[in-house]
Amino acid sequence: QHGSRYLQALLESASDKEKDDLLQKLIPEAAMLASDTFGNHVIQKFFIKCNQNQAQQKALISALRPDIYNLTNEPHGCRVMQTAIIEAATDSQQIIAKELELSEKVAACI
Repeated sequence: QHGSRYLQALLESASDKEKDDLLQKLIPEAAMLASDTFGNHVIQKFFIKCNQNQAQQKALISALRPDIYNLTNEPHGCRVMQTAIIEAATDSQQIIAKELELSEKVAACI
């Protein structure tokens, strides 16, 4: 919990270089953090604070891409994906939508 709050506070004033460095450390654990009680707040904050940096957004979306459908079906991951859709650039939003469309379960419900 304290680590999550620390990272969120760090992102508030981080330079693009500092965000890049942090992102490289978060990417291997992005899906796990997105579904974590405290970690999801860090991933959400990253989407909010990197909304002007499409390269950072794309890197984070790419890291989450294999798990997008699963994340949308759990409480913390769903919040992350909602934030990603709200904050991300159009091309990143389209990646999320495509992953959801590809899911057989979603297609069966439609």
